[in-house]
Amino acid sequence: MDERKLIFVCAWCKKVEISKGVWELIKVPDGKIPSHGICPECGEKVRKESGLVPKKKSDRK
Repeated sequence: MDERKLIFVCAWCKKVEISKGVWELIKVPDGKIPSHGICPECGEKVRKESGLVPKKKSDRK
């Protein structure tokens, strides 16, 4: 498979990585093959909710 045809789509919010580290909510471009990934915002949220990253004092209730 040609890796240049792969494009990462966040499995949580459906944003597409349009370039290295740049995620936007767009339609997958023609000719690209979607592959599941996770954008930085959703990754941070999932880590916090799962307890893998300690919450900041300001986030505690």
